[in-house]
Amino acid sequence: SSFQDRSVKFVPYDLRQTMLGQAPETMRLFLLAVGLVLLIAVANVASLALVRATARTRETSLRTALGASRGRIARLLITEGVILAGVGAAAGLVLANFLLKGVAVFGLAVPRLSQATIDGRAFGFAAILALLTGVMVALHPVISLRRGVRSAIQGGERDVGAKRSTHRARGILVATQFALALPVLAASALLLNSFMRLGRVNPGFDPSHLLYLHVTLPRQSYPDPRAAATYWNRALAMVSALPSVEAAGTNQSLPPEEPPDVNNWVLVDQENDPRGGQSVSPWNPVTPSFFETLQVPLLEGRMFQPTDTGAAPVLIVSRTWVKQFSPSRPAVGRQMQGGGCTDCTPYTIVGVVDDVKYLGLGGSAQAVYEPTEQYPATDTYLLVRTAGPPGPMIERVRTVLRSVDAGLALDDAGTMVDRLSDTMAPERNRTALIGGFGVAALLLAAVGVFGMLSYLVATRRREIGVRMALGAKRAEVLTLILRRGMGWAAAGAGLGVVAALATGTWLRSSLYEISPGDPVTLFAVTGLLLMVALIASWLPARRAASVAPMDAIREE
Repeated sequence: SSFQDRSVKFVPYDLRQTMLGQAPETMRLFLLAVGLVLLIAVANVASLALVRATARTRETSLRTALGASRGRIARLLITEGVILAGVGAAAGLVLANFLLKGVAVFGLAVPRLSQATIDGRAFGFAAILALLTGVMVALHPVISLRRGVRSAIQGGERDVGAKRSTHRARGILVATQFALALPVLAASALLLNSFMRLGRVNPGFDPSHLLYLHVTLPRQSYPDPRAAATYWNRALAMVSALPSVEAAGTNQSLPPEEPPDVNNWVLVDQENDPRGGQSVSPWNPVTPSFFETLQVPLLEGRMFQPTDTGAAPVLIVSRTWVKQFSPSRPAVGRQMQGGGCTDCTPYTIVGVVDDVKYLGLGGSAQAVYEPTEQYPATDTYLLVRTAGPPGPMIERVRTVLRSVDAGLALDDAGTMVDRLSDTMAPERNRTALIGGFGVAALLLAAVGVFGMLSYLVATRRREIGVRMALGAKRAEVLTLILRRGMGWAAAGAGLGVVAALATGTWLRSSLYEISPGDPVTLFAVTGLLLMVALIASWLPARRAASVAPMDAIREE
């Protein structure tokens, strides 16, 4: 009711969403990355299975000629594919059990991840996935059984190996791998770019040589705000007197991602619509030494003084607050009424300080500060700046606080450097894991194009020898093989760009100051993918260009 807004609406929030936060979105992102890498692996194995089935075409055709039905041979090939996938799934389950523990230790931002285990449902999912994968791998060799028995027996491996349909099928599989790899690479590059941008954000204070302790004064011992203020006046004086302590102060919330209470307010000299909503700002009670402790510079006006006890209420606002709410006139000297109290003594803005992040590194930095003498609090953070390393000072500060009140629980303590690192841990872990998937996808795609061209060179060795015997130059042979590999890679990369743009919306809420369709990132990732394809294509091409014509002809 204090907001005095007749249009206000109460918005319910789902408890599950509140508890899990961004965890479901993170898991969907991982599921997409895992699915794409799995499809790349399936395409890679299918390509290898196609080579193996091609080499066995005479065998399967001979079996057919001796009376084996196509159904029997199809069952043979599918059984081999399923067994291969099953062995891989079994090894994957064993590896997954170790990786799951490692990921939990790694600190992935997913609630209750440490309690996850490889149970019956996971085993059943892996079994079904292995069955489907085995069938998919054996699908093309089964379809290839349609070719004529006599031609397969008479043609031999040389004729079969040179079939254009076989090379075309492998090329399509390679293009598919590149098309699937590019979205994963793009996602990892975007997350890395976002993480680096977030790491360059100024939190508004110097975290080095700075420690914090969370102090909650029990209401039984401190029944009123004055008792809490008395405790802190004594405790701050004792902490500040410690050797190596340069400054100490308190505030009600801890930057960079623990917002203080939000208060509504109106400017006295500004006409406000009583039916409209009032402005709101993070409202942080601090001691006068707080800004010195965090080394937050004063931009205009003055800092809080010990005489600011509430008889004439004062406030300090941040630079972003001024930019948002008082851009056309000086903020110092303006008055506001807070909390919907229209008959209370108005606050006077006496100073403007630089921004401090409370709503996350990527959030807004607008804030309002009030002296703790005007608004004493029992739930407070103590911040201490030290001359040396802050870690060893934590226990000494604890001892001082307990000397004032031995019954205080002071478990929540640490350095601000570590807190900043913990703040970025979810983004760092997400970037590292998706980056791992991206590297795996890149390597699988490179292996795919390398295998395709190696097979091409092996099956067309006689043709390459004839070409060189008839006058073809090494550079021409090299270009021929490179063109084949890079053509399929470029086609796959083109499709991958479209897929990356289509799936980029999944990343939008996880990115900071970068668009999911950032052209520079997509161009760089595409260039990296094609460069890897060029290297993977060049190795077989170099081997083809070094073929001795007469040796190749004699071998055939």
